[in-house]
Amino acid sequence: MTKLADYDGAVDLGGATAQIWARAEGRIALVQHEATTASTWTWREDLAGIEAVVYCTGRLWTAEPEMRLWEPGVFPDHNAPLVSWTQMSGWIGTAPPLFPQNLRTFAIIDRWEPGEPPVTALARDVDIASILVAAATCEPGTAAHRALTNFAAEALWDDYRITKNDIATFTDACEQLTLPWGARPLPVPEPGDLDETTIRAGWLDILDRRDDAAGAALRTMRSWTSGDRTLPFAAFTQIDPSADQWAAEWTSRLEPSPWRAAHVLFEERRPVRYLTDPATGAACAEDPDGIIHTLVPAAIPTAAALHSVILSGGHTTVWIRDTDGRLWLAPQLAADGIAWGYSGGGPWTLAGLLGRLLDDLAARATVGGKPRPGLLALCQHPWPDGTVLTRADLEAARDGRFTLPVVDTDK
Repeated sequence: MTKLADYDGAVDLGGATAQIWARAEGRIALVQHEATTASTWTWREDLAGIEAVVYCTGRLWTAEPEMRLWEPGVFPDHNAPLVSWTQMSGWIGTAPPLFPQNLRTFAIIDRWEPGEPPVTALARDVDIASILVAAATCEPGTAAHRALTNFAAEALWDDYRITKNDIATFTDACEQLTLPWGARPLPVPEPGDLDETTIRAGWLDILDRRDDAAGAALRTMRSWTSGDRTLPFAAFTQIDPSADQWAAEWTSRLEPSPWRAAHVLFEERRPVRYLTDPATGAACAEDPDGIIHTLVPAAIPTAAALHSVILSGGHTTVWIRDTDGRLWLAPQLAADGIAWGYSGGGPWTLAGLLGRLLDDLAARATVGGKPRPGLLALCQHPWPDGTVLTRADLEAARDGRFTLPVVDTDK
């Protein structure tokens, strides 16, 4: 075409938006998905009377944006026929507007008009309303207020940065095309650094609150990040009190607890009782089967030294006994689980952790790092459940003096 097709506006498809272009031969819909996968089962009704439906996948196809012809009743996939940028531009008489992944909502696309500048909109992957509501309930200047507002600022900055990078990536890859962006992200200033001690102290206050605003903020935060940097408790585990003597010992010290914001993290477990580990402050919950679900501290709150390590729970539960006789779950982060008995990431992480705990039992778990070869070999060994490794065993392994037992392969 040499003439611009008539633009008939946008149609909300629920998770996707169709822009309708009309020409004498019929109407064409250009569909763009939001960040989440859109259901297409209702598109047949929503796009009744449309002769051709082309959806922009949000990906690149060689050196142009990928667009495919949609067949009614069939979910769009990579097998659908390709529509070239030139073809689509010819059909509607102009280059089709592109919307970055985080700016593909119906509200944004509906504001776009042919010949007008791109829509300026906030790139937002996470709804931070609950974070700001919780912040408004905190005294200004407190650790909780600073941690919440810092999280909101970082979330908005990160989404803005990602959207800018997406635009730059497409623009560079499609250097032979002039891409008319239908929307641009609202600039967001990069937030200043907030020290991790203040961040964790603030989120600890949120974890301990007993109101729905704190619970909603915590739920939002965990939907966006693992919490390894922000929380004193980021990893989860579950303990069967009847599994062995150590599980029973640990469970016996748990205390009933009123609901706290931290307990929203166990909602899917259908808790019948809320609990707290008084030694660490970790929130726990008992499910209908009597299994205890608990947050795992990122560091052990003790001034004692490491006495021994107990391996139990099917290669995934590691207990630490200190020189004062107290029992602790081995600290860990959500990003890296700990385990033993095979060659993989779990033993690698455990070996690095044990090396740090030998020096300082209160050391915080970390991600990455190279463990000592002797400790790694120790953690990769297929120890039977209930194995107790003394401090002397760990020190010998760290120093390359520990002899691993021979594995009986006939068993």
